[in-house]
Amino acid sequence: MKTQILGSALIALLALTGCDGNSAPSRTEQASDTENYMFDVAPSPEMAEESRVAGLERDQADASSDPALQQYIAYSYNFQLQYTAASVEPAMDAHRATCMAAGANICQVVASSASERNADYSQAHLQIRATPDWLRTFLGGLEDDVTGQGGDIVSSSMSSTDLSRPILDAEARLSAQRALRERLTLLLAREDAEIDDLVALERELARVQGNIEAAESNLRNMRGRVTLSTVDLRYSTRATVTSGGATNPVVHALRDIVRNVSTGLSAVITFTALFAPWLILIIPAIWLIGRWRRRVNARKRAEKAGG
Repeated sequence: MKTQILGSALIALLALTGCDGNSAPSRTEQASDTENYMFDVAPSPEMAEESRVAGLERDQADASSDPALQQYIAYSYNFQLQYTAASVEPAMDAHRATCMAAGANICQVVASSASERNADYSQAHLQIRATPDWLRTFLGGLEDDVTGQGGDIVSSSMSSTDLSRPILDAEARLSAQRALRERLTLLLAREDAEIDDLVALERELARVQGNIEAAESNLRNMRGRVTLSTVDLRYSTRATVTSGGATNPVVHALRDIVRNVSTGLSAVITFTALFAPWLILIIPAIWLIGRWRRRVNARKRAEKAGG
């Protein structure tokens, strides 16, 4: 009889887990499901206390239906900065050093790069993630810092993503999966369980544990986006008017003469490589056509002479 009860409990439990991946069950559904398959498994005092606390927390969450009381907003900032060509990379290096000096718990360098097209143009990119308090100080002094190095803030923007609903939904699903893990563990601890039931329980417990770890990772990622805001700093060279007048085209042509000669030579080589295989067919064809025309002309001259 106990084996039949355990088998029925397992079937009901597996049926319940089929719905956990899409949405978190309501409190009424959870209570009903628990009555269906817990049977004579008495919860421990620790589990009873945890259940009581969880119920109080859910009641408080239901009571505070105002979304403004619990919001998770991820902010991101974008800045376009212009300097002289020689100041682009040093400016990026200075901002990166400022972030690293704050410590990994305060500011993190996500990505940084710099490139130089020629002596007159270079660009760089720095992406950091930092706490709101540190960012408030950093961004508050950014304009003075850029101006002090001879640069300008060309454009700036701020965007936000409301992660309140995804985070709250993920927390609810995670709570349901953890409760399900506890129930599976209790069923697995029964001494009168059949081997087949134990195997099925262990398989289901492994699946639920995988879901919990994935949900925890996703939740940490979303909370990280809320805790640390993202800042994109893009540096480029300011356009300058150079002197030289009419001689500028000549200067640029002389500077690029090696590149132009190399480009032209590469085009000739490429054309020769593409055209050379066809010469094997074209040259014999031209020779045969010429020979045929000479024979035709010789025949016509012989006919005129005979006439």
